[in-house]
Amino acid sequence: MRHPGDIWTFVGPRGPVDVPVSGRLKTDNGLLRRSAARAGAGVFLAPDFLVAEDLQRGALVAMLQEYIPTPGSLDVVYPAHRASSPKVRGLVAFLSTRLAEGVS
Repeated sequence: MRHPGDIWTFVGPRGPVDVPVSGRLKTDNGLLRRSAARAGAGVFLAPDFLVAEDLQRGALVAMLQEYIPTPGSLDVVYPAHRASSPKVRGLVAFLSTRLAEGVS
């Protein structure tokens, strides 16, 4: 059975490309993946904000910079009775706007 993280999709110089990936460590926790990469466990795909400091100080090295990962998605989950909450609506509006602008 394939999982969403088993294939990385990029847009490169020649168009879209799917890269099948595998490894001994599978997690959706970006901090854990970053720690494993710092320890030499391999490569990982991460948003800029998660690795900016590591790249700057040389703890991690960027690869395949001419390939841009396709946008992911973000699911906002909340109890149905909170859907009309101004705080929930405000957060969803804020995230929708920021992500549509491409801000990480």
